[in-house]
Amino acid sequence: MLEVTNIQDGEIISHRLCLLRVAGTQAEATCAAIHNQSDNSRNGTLWKIYNGGFNALVPLIDGKNYLRIICGTEEMTIQVEYQPLRIPRFIRLVYITCLNEEKFQGPPSMERSPNTAVRKIQTGALVLQTFVAETLAAEGLGRRTFRYELNTEGNPIVHVVQLPLTLKEAHKFTEERLWETAALQILSSHLADKNCKYVAFFCGTRFNNPDKVIVKDEPEIMGLTKGHVSLGGGGLALVGTGALYSWATDVEDVIEAMQNNTPVDTNYLLDFSGGR
Repeated sequence: MLEVTNIQDGEIISHRLCLLRVAGTQAEATCAAIHNQSDNSRNGTLWKIYNGGFNALVPLIDGKNYLRIICGTEEMTIQVEYQPLRIPRFIRLVYITCLNEEKFQGPPSMERSPNTAVRKIQTGALVLQTFVAETLAAEGLGRRTFRYELNTEGNPIVHVVQLPLTLKEAHKFTEERLWETAALQILSSHLADKNCKYVAFFCGTRFNNPDKVIVKDEPEIMGLTKGHVSLGGGGLALVGTGALYSWATDVEDVIEAMQNNTPVDTNYLLDFSGGR
């Protein structure tokens, strides 16, 4: 019999991306379907079954959501209510470009425009918000998490800010100076707000391995990388986008992206997976 093991029927949560852990699927079943009957803008989604269960990520709309789960001849419906946080403090997301470059690095066949970067950051941000809530709940602390500023569709807003630097100029900066430049650009704009913390993603991270060296550890990787940054302080966390290509672009692709075990071709791309 189907059973949702991590959330109760009628539960109220404050993050938009709902994680469902479902057990008790039929032995012969290979996949299950979930449809949010309260959301007319989305179709149902299919989820692969493993060892008699599966995990699913379901976007919610404001208010009550009736989630119909179908597996073989069995089905169940669980109600989850989404109430976005109304607290004054929030996280503001920023995608940072250069004067002559706005794309992030990735496979040549991949769409790497700012629009794609924004979608990847939005999806990753929703996953992180859910991860925090579920991790705290598993420790008996309740589904507590943080707030993003949201657009009318309920997705985190990602602002695009251009640095007054070319990509070549930015690559000459230390991490500290790049952080200072980004902080000044953000805080001198309309994005300045004492109620928020900033998480910014620098588009200009570039991995270059012209000699096709076999990289073995992080120092070697960083030696072939320009524009990498991972600094936080003073209300701003600034990170590079060398591995943004590996992030899921849409919520429906998150679990597949996490399960993707295709080796990274380090002749051309930064492998920041720690050997995973």
